[in-house]
Amino acid sequence: MKGATHFTVYGNGQVHIGFTESTGPAGHSESLILNVEVQTCGAFGCNWDGKTVGGNCNLTTVVGGGYGCTWTTGISNTLHRIDWTKTFDGAYISGTATIS
Repeated sequence: MKGATHFTVYGNGQVHIGFTESTGPAGHSESLILNVEVQTCGAFGCNWDGKTVGGNCNLTTVVGGGYGCTWTTGISNTLHRIDWTKTFDGAYISGTATIS
């Protein structure tokens, strides 16, 4: 996922991401770790310091597969973003992700 999508959490206090891998190494699975990071604010302003909410989501994906994760983060008007970690193996993957 390129860039960053910053969002607040309303409604039922949950964040859902749906991901469909459209390109990647044929016949190989890829391990991804996703989490929701929350912006922490203090006397010196706000920053992304690695504080996460709702736990990690671990996905094993293959090309053409659709995957999803739901986190219970709580209702908050503090900015959040989804961080994505993939083990570096020289392979590039891409696809469409939606956050709701």
